[in-house]
Amino acid sequence: MHYAIAPKLTILHLLNVPINPQLMTALGALIGTACGLVAETFFASASQLILPFTAGGFIYIATVSVIPELLQGKSSFWQSVKEIAAMLLGIGLMVAIAEYE
Repeated sequence: MHYAIAPKLTILHLLNVPINPQLMTALGALIGTACGLVAETFFASASQLILPFTAGGFIYIATVSVIPELLQGKSSFWQSVKEIAAMLLGIGLMVAIAEYE
């Protein structure tokens, strides 16, 4: 960064940096973690409410990123089968953790 430009930077300039979406995602994760810890501290049954939202978020991300890629047809049939099996295994593991926690 050039030192003549540095004093002119404001928070509005920093919001236009390409890394901003990743930074906002990371901050959202930290804020969500803090909210979850606070909720668990004050409400004993908070984990019963938080777990379905978390699992649903993971399932949403898995289906949004995997299904369109499979439908484009760029991967082989067996690669598609492996990816669907991995996604179903992940969902199964979330169910197992919820049941045996």
